[in-house]
Amino acid sequence: MDKKPEIIVAGILDTKGAEIQYIAERVKAAGGQPTILELSVGHQVGWADISVGEVVAKAGHTTEKIFSLDRGQASDIIVEGGIKLVAELLENGKLDGMIAYGGSMGASIATRIMQSLPVGIPKMMLTTMASGDVAPYVGTRDICMMYPIAEAGLNKVTRNILNNAAGGIVGMASPPEITESSDKPLVGCMMFGVTTPCVLRAARYLEQKDYDVMINHSVGSGGRSMEELIRDGFIVGILDITT
Repeated sequence: MDKKPEIIVAGILDTKGAEIQYIAERVKAAGGQPTILELSVGHQVGWADISVGEVVAKAGHTTEKIFSLDRGQASDIIVEGGIKLVAELLENGKLDGMIAYGGSMGASIATRIMQSLPVGIPKMMLTTMASGDVAPYVGTRDICMMYPIAEAGLNKVTRNILNNAAGGIVGMASPPEITESSDKPLVGCMMFGVTTPCVLRAARYLEQKDYDVMINHSVGSGGRSMEELIRDGFIVGILDITT
């Protein structure tokens, strides 16, 4: 039997607990193995698979300490511990995808943790903040932002949306095998409007020389993503046509 995809279901459980539990239930119904990760900044709920106490312990703190701080300071410690915790889960084969639900604070905490995960690991953030500027939440990572319509509550509208999201993250974490060869050296290239014809022609030339070409949009985030891919060792050369 194929291994079920291990899905981390995260959120601030002292305010969004029912919604997070529902997503975890639907992840299981969709064929995934959910693990509820607590990111609470008010108090520890006591029923999470991974408590916020375990999270902050990774950063050398206790719940007594963080709950005495303001929400902003507490969230920074939770993020620090969460980044270390998900790295361990990934290394141990216990993380195939991550989904979270929350408002502005929940989205900020969860997506900062998601941004620490490698490109290619499925990441989905359900938040009403998805209807605005998502740059702080997505950063340079492949995070899927989904607008859940409501800030909180389980009803005939939100259950359908959360069910779709659960099916989505399980599907993303169990994709069909890629059969195409991926061992060609990868060259990065930036493109923007007026440079498009030149960049596309240059890309075709490089592909004829047996290189793969990644073309990023030169709008700021594209450049930052390209630089991260260079640091991560994906890209061996840059054709910097669009300065």
